Order: sequence, then structure tokens, then C-alpha cells
Amino acid sequence: INEAAINKVKRLLFDATEKGATITLGGNQHAAGELFFEPTIITHCNKDMLLAQDEIFGPVSSIFVFETREVSGGMDSKRVPGVWFDAEK
Repeated sequence: INEAAINKVKRLLFDATEKGATITLGGNQHAAGELFFEPTIITHCNKDMLLAQDEIFGPVSSIFVFETREVSGGMDSKRVPGVWFDAEK
């Protein structure tokens, strides 16, 4: 990871929290050095956030919650790697 990647992760996390997401773990540069970032989990994400539209080259897991597959906006495991659906209604 380089300085540009660190800055991108920070920008994407800032945008998401400004739009209602919550960082539940991590979210900061790591004490190991300026080119390290803490493993981060961010919840309450939605498709309007930059992190839903751009690749994150950092240790970030974004959690999205949908009522049904239909309202997921096309985010499914066939189109987006790492997307899982749990306990469908």
C-alpha cells in the first residue's frame, strides 16, 4: 500500500460516514507506520457511497443490508465478488 492508497481509503471512509455509515472496527492508520491501515469494518453502507462505486485497496469490509435481493440494486455474488445474502425473507 502506498500514500495514495491510504488517502483513498480515508476519503472513502469519510464519504461513507458523512452519508450515514458507521465504522465499527478500525478506521485509522495503523501504529505500525504511515503506510499501514487498521483492518476496518464499516456498517450501514449503501450504493450512494463512494466505497460502493470504487475499489478499496485497503483492509476494509463494507457491510450493506438489503430487505430483498430486488432492492440490492444489482449487488449480488454473480456480479460483485464478496457479496453474500443471508436469511432471505
